[in-house]
Amino acid sequence: PHERALVSTLYSSNYVPAVLTLGQSLVASQTSARRILLHFPSALTPTSACQLRAVGWELHPIARIAPPNDGKGVAHRYMDQYTKLQIWSLEEMGIKAVLYLDADTLVRRNVDELWSVLGMTSFAAVPDVFLGKGAFSLNFNTGVLLLRTSQTALNDMLSKTGDIDYQYADADQGFLNVYYGSQVTRLPYVYNSNLAVKKRSPGMWEAMKRDMAIVHYTLEKPFDFRSKDPERSWSGEALHEAEIVDGGYWKEEMSWWRDSWETMKQTIDDKC
Repeated sequence: PHERALVSTLYSSNYVPAVLTLGQSLVASQTSARRILLHFPSALTPTSACQLRAVGWELHPIARIAPPNDGKGVAHRYMDQYTKLQIWSLEEMGIKAVLYLDADTLVRRNVDELWSVLGMTSFAAVPDVFLGKGAFSLNFNTGVLLLRTSQTALNDMLSKTGDIDYQYADADQGFLNVYYGSQVTRLPYVYNSNLAVKKRSPGMWEAMKRDMAIVHYTLEKPFDFRSKDPERSWSGEALHEAEIVDGGYWKEEMSWWRDSWETMKQTIDDKC
């Protein structure tokens, strides 16, 4: 277990409540792996560092990986996303296997069965889902990644981010879909249950629920990732708004997040 890690990233203080809630969901899942949060030092205060440790995260500061070509063509909100490639560098910490989770995901059950997949592949991900043209895509979503760490692979990727042909607007996702395109092992949607699946196929979403392991809050987020007001981030106002949007379309999915959110708040109040 000490060679396996569930990993997330934190580039902005706006995502602290989300990473805390994700961390609490990992506690509830009783995972056997380490939980490592790669973060920019500027994203944390002493209080938030205490809170993150309270829900089980090992804090590991990292340097930003800048987008290639000075960010030309990269969507503004993805300017920091190439830093995600740093997860391959965890080999230097003795981590051999990583399950990466975006901050806007929630783990609903134990996912230790995924480690056996890395006996057959070095990289696995879940196919993407879109509301517009393309619907269920052959490309994969980088919100959840299963991989073997490798500093050699990281060095090779860094040498190619600005040289190969891919969709720069999609940042790390565009790059990784080309870099690992012929090698990726595709995992079932239950390991990256993108809310877009519910919009595209409500019946499929219902059928997935029993086995759903990781929910990805893509279309509607239960936290405010844009506001500079920390009070709003902690008030639960954004969560309430997400519960009632579209006549309560996402109410059940938001209730899953709320359960973890409420438990997390009690945990950090007791320890910090």
